[in-house]
Amino acid sequence: MLSSQTRSLLITGANKGIGYAIVEKLIAGSTPYDIILTSRDPKLGEKALVALRAKYPNTSSKLTFHQLDINDEKSVSEIISWVEKTYKTIDILVNNAAIP
Repeated sequence: MLSSQTRSLLITGANKGIGYAIVEKLIAGSTPYDIILTSRDPKLGEKALVALRAKYPNTSSKLTFHQLDINDEKSVSEIISWVEKTYKTIDILVNNAAIP
């Protein structure tokens, strides 16, 4: 990868707790990332996305939400297809999702 390329990150369980804090730390910094924030519950994921965008309106990172339930094979297949179409690949995976 060229140093000028923006790295893409997928963070599971990012609507609260450790996952949310990781996203917040990344977007507060000066290094730009393409961050895919995921959560099981679409409403909670969208709420987290809105809150982060409001708190860091001048971030150089791009934030995107996608629903993901790691216990649901269909959900996992859908995000894999979406990532392949949208990004081709991801550079970093933070697998933070809790297993109920």
